[in-house]
Amino acid sequence: MNAKVASLSEHSDDAVRVQLRVLDGSTPLMRRYVLAYGSRADTTRVAFAFAPTPLADDGSFAVTRGSFASFNGSRAEPLIHALAVMHGSAPVVPKSTRRTGELAVEVGILGVGLTLGVSPQSAIAGTFSSTQKGPWTVLKLFFPSLDAAVGQPELYLALNEAAGEAQFLWKNPDYWPTLSPTLAAVFAGESK
Repeated sequence: MNAKVASLSEHSDDAVRVQLRVLDGSTPLMRRYVLAYGSRADTTRVAFAFAPTPLADDGSFAVTRGSFASFNGSRAEPLIHALAVMHGSAPVVPKSTRRTGELAVEVGILGVGLTLGVSPQSAIAGTFSSTQKGPWTVLKLFFPSLDAAVGQPELYLALNEAAGEAQFLWKNPDYWPTLSPTLAAVFAGESK
């Protein structure tokens, strides 16, 4: 992994920044990426793909399909730790997690061509705005529910292909106990 991973592996109370690379074979009908977080020695790498669909004219978001896929040699810990802290939880990777090669998710496309920075007129995912044209696409990811009491866990993912950057943003801290094992299972790759 190149040095750029370390420079984009940051987290705050609101977001976790990761490196984004567009994969060969990515088309306008199916966008494919590698998301990377960590250092050269300890990195989480996961593939993410989704099928873009036009936004509805009434302002509601469009829902489409997407997936995460694991990479051999990826370690779940770096990104799981950062996401846990963002959700206000202890940075612990579930020990009983079974590796999942692929995880299907529903993807809500909240906006395309957005700018980073909140505008009182149009805040999207609490951090992005549509008042000026920008490079960001903001998605709401709907994960399979493991706990009926929690409902379907959600997480925002913002993509900036031009800058090679993505951001995970929290939707609800109560989702983390359900999200943690689900994400850890797909972030953990098989040993080389």
